[in-house]
Amino acid sequence: MGSAFAHRWAEKGHQLILCDHSPKKAESLAHETKGKTASMKEAAAHAEVILIAVKPKDLREIQLGELKKEQIVLSILAGVPVHLLKTAIRGGEVIRMMPNLAVKLGEGVLATVAPPEEKLRGRLRTLFEGLGEIFWVEEEKLEAITALAGSGPAYLLAVAEAMVEAGIAMGLSAQEAEALVLQTGLGTLAMLKDKGGHPGQLLWEISSPGGTTIHGMLAFEEQGVRFGIAKALLEAYRRALQMKGEKK
Repeated sequence: MGSAFAHRWAEKGHQLILCDHSPKKAESLAHETKGKTASMKEAAAHAEVILIAVKPKDLREIQLGELKKEQIVLSILAGVPVHLLKTAIRGGEVIRMMPNLAVKLGEGVLATVAPPEEKLRGRLRTLFEGLGEIFWVEEEKLEAITALAGSGPAYLLAVAEAMVEAGIAMGLSAQEAEALVLQTGLGTLAMLKDKGGHPGQLLWEISSPGGTTIHGMLAFEEQGVRFGIAKALLEAYRRALQMKGEKK
């Protein structure tokens, strides 16, 4: 996730200073993004914005030194609340957020705990421009967003995989099935975004009386697919809450 941000920010012309516990990884990313490497304290001393993209268990290894009030610290650590971040980070404006991997294509979800100051929100809007859509949220909603937008792509991919395999079973080549499923998914989401409202309304419009779609949906319900997807998301949410509890 950190490298996804780095690549997008590099494309926008931001100067990057990269740190990693593996110097080779930092050097490789610096080469790709035309950035440079430094120690954490050296980087923090010069950075306007600091992105913390480590595993939650490694938070205690973050050593940034004393930060200036105007420096922004972005944390994408799952399950680590702001009050705990502030025990490890001295100074700066600490912002907790939950992005998903689509930021590397400029189509990400950027769920961000909304700071009260409009000036700071403006700085974040500028910083996130071209990465995706910002959702200003209360911190207590981030675990749900972790499940829905963070883990959610995996479940959409599982559905896409099942559709491709069904296409192959019906006699299409793998390449044909993949291309058809991809365009079907893109087109459907575009229609849903354009129309707005409840997804069920669009589903009813697609389902002709006595046609193929409604018969397929009956099998969909018979197999409990809808409930299975909801159950997967709720299980991801349960785990996110559990991880949050482990950090207290």
